[in-house]
Amino acid sequence: MNLFKFQTSNIRSSRYIKNTFLIVLFQGVNIISNFLLVTITLDFLGVEEYGVWITLTSLMTWFSFLDIGLAHGLRNKYAEAKTENDFEKVKGLVSTAFFTLVFLSLIGFFIFFLVGFFLNWSQILNGPANLASEFKVVGLFMIFAFFIKLILNIVAILKTADQQPSIATFLITSGNFLALASIYLLIKFYSPSFQQLGIVMTSSQIIPTVLAFGFIFSTSYRGILPKWRYFSIDHIKSIFGIGFKFFLIQVSNLVILQSNILIIAHICGQKIVADYSIAYKYLWLVIVVFTSVITPLWSASTEAYIRNDIPWLKKAMKGLNKIWLLLCLVGILLVVFSPFAYKIWLRGKIEVDFLLLIFLLLNFILTMRYSMFRMFMNGVGKIQLQYRITLIQAALHVPFAIIGAKYFGVYGVISVMILWTAINSIIEPIQFKKIISGNLSRIWTA
Repeated sequence: MNLFKFQTSNIRSSRYIKNTFLIVLFQGVNIISNFLLVTITLDFLGVEEYGVWITLTSLMTWFSFLDIGLAHGLRNKYAEAKTENDFEKVKGLVSTAFFTLVFLSLIGFFIFFLVGFFLNWSQILNGPANLASEFKVVGLFMIFAFFIKLILNIVAILKTADQQPSIATFLITSGNFLALASIYLLIKFYSPSFQQLGIVMTSSQIIPTVLAFGFIFSTSYRGILPKWRYFSIDHIKSIFGIGFKFFLIQVSNLVILQSNILIIAHICGQKIVADYSIAYKYLWLVIVVFTSVITPLWSASTEAYIRNDIPWLKKAMKGLNKIWLLLCLVGILLVVFSPFAYKIWLRGKIEVDFLLLIFLLLNFILTMRYSMFRMFMNGVGKIQLQYRITLIQAALHVPFAIIGAKYFGVYGVISVMILWTAINSIIEPIQFKKIISGNLSRIWTA
């Protein structure tokens, strides 16, 4: 079956290059859409309400951990089963993962919807009290949309495991573009409320996933369409064996990344949240490009490592290091030309904070440095060391970031991030070299 096409080194490299190109292309559209969306919503909402929107969407990001690592566990086990040409196992893994997601989503929706209904959203978001009811409606709708997407997003997981991550990126980009078009038309021909903007934007971003689920499982993936008879407890154990560690790593990273917005909002104020968010989005360009390049490495590493194609892995990492150096230079140029870019993009509503940009750039440079090695580690399932270090960092981050914010403002929060990324940038390259050299020490290869 073409579902199990043998991947030689040349085929793997060709697919890697093709998907990298497509991801960069889609992310280019995504960046433009996001930049325009920021301009439109900032103009319409104003700095304070825009800050509330950013805080709300950041809160929703926390929900992504509710698959309990199933997505990453399925991604690895599915790729392994395909490499071994075990079609029955593939069907079992897909069906088990799908129905487990349905079960988790029903429980999660019931709990969070009930809790969210009684929350004071205005207080949580540190927003205007007169908009409390609108914040609640948008928040509850976002919870509903999240769980729908959690189930149907299995198509993106499978395409990524099939070394076609460009499909997953296309779905995200399509959602953002649809959101941009919808919001533009809504504002142009109507004067929408915060509630209406939130519902339209959220709906737009899940529609492509809904359509893709129906199309892909009725065509190329018809043979592995989820069916209850393929559900297996053994497959749950297999997926969650490594998936639960991914889950804890994911939660830890969310604590580290997403707590920053809340800490800045409550200690520094919504004005600083807007400054931080804008600077973050501006420099995020380098991370987007680099992520586009390294994303195909995960599943490609799984296959290459199983086939013991070490030369390919070394060559891939050498090429990624050159791209990293190039993007470091791009990041510096972005900081240098930021006054010009801010003026065109934001029309003078937010001034450039050079120190903020410099701190964020250093954090991003270090993040890119360790991410290329971590992508390999994730693909081959050697995540025990990453798991332990990330848990420690997550436990320390919130108190450290709060102290940093109280004494040094937003710069203190980012400084704590820089500390963690610097540590990771030292450890991850060492682990990569140990694994491909056949080092049997458990601390490096578990």
